[in-house]
Amino acid sequence: MKKFFTLVLLSLFAILDSEAQNVQLSPEKVLEKAASVITNSKGISAQFKISGNSARGIGSIKGQGEKFVVTLPDVQVWYNGKEMYTYNGNTEETTIINPDIEELQESNPLLYVNAYKGKFKASYSSASAKGKYIIVLQPLTKTSNIKKLIFTINANNYKLEKIISEMNGGNTLTVEVTSLNTNLTIPSSEFEYPRKAFPKAEIIDLR
Repeated sequence: MKKFFTLVLLSLFAILDSEAQNVQLSPEKVLEKAASVITNSKGISAQFKISGNSARGIGSIKGQGEKFVVTLPDVQVWYNGKEMYTYNGNTEETTIINPDIEELQESNPLLYVNAYKGKFKASYSSASAKGKYIIVLQPLTKTSNIKKLIFTINANNYKLEKIISEMNGGNTLTVEVTSLNTNLTIPSSEFEYPRKAFPKAEIIDLR
């Protein structure tokens, strides 16, 4: 009799465990976990490839807390938590602004994964890929320039792997994250605009 009850209990636990594993996380929960990989990290460093209607190349980003620095083939952006400096290598101009959240997201697309609440509706994509979560964000307001954001997130470690931005004007930009390292120590000086590195740059202060 004891063996019978033991077998019943073991079978019950196996069923419950199987059901728990099969419960799909909500898209909001997946985004929350993906955001925690970035926000709970001491510092991050990522390499990525960008492609789209008018952009193509390789870039990198470093971030720590609210601060970040983004490097693209012709443009570099530094945000020290208050001011954002954007250097355009083609025009040799550096623009300074106190950015709002949308301007920050345009410069650092990783921020979308953490700042979608209240602005976007999250749902799973009809497309699927093994070992990936594919989540679609659609703006709640018709005034947004963004038509749709599509995130691909690794199902094992919740690291962001790809962002596709579809704009209402028809442009599409794809950011493919090729590497993402976390818990790094990054000197605060890396998030400050290095004026000495661009002595000929014209400064356009829009603060």
